[in-house]
Amino acid sequence: MYFDDKKRNVEIRPTSEYTKSEQERVAVMGGDLYEVLAAWYKHTLKFHPDCCWVHHLKGRKPDAGSWNTTSGSMIAVNSW
Repeated sequence: MYFDDKKRNVEIRPTSEYTKSEQERVAVMGGDLYEVLAAWYKHTLKFHPDCCWVHHLKGRKPDAGSWNTTSGSMIAVNSW
């Protein structure tokens, strides 16, 4: 995940192992998502500075059993 502060966008780049077609993809999003993820990133740096995971539970990567079926794919975007 990459932040473009000038354009206020977030680029999400899941690697090929996490896509159905096994090709890398790029999703560029802005607006509320940029604001929410930027705030979460700052929170993570402040309280869990050693954590590199976007989706974490108190600084630790959640195990597969902690995700329900509707959000399980969210683990694909896993690091900053």
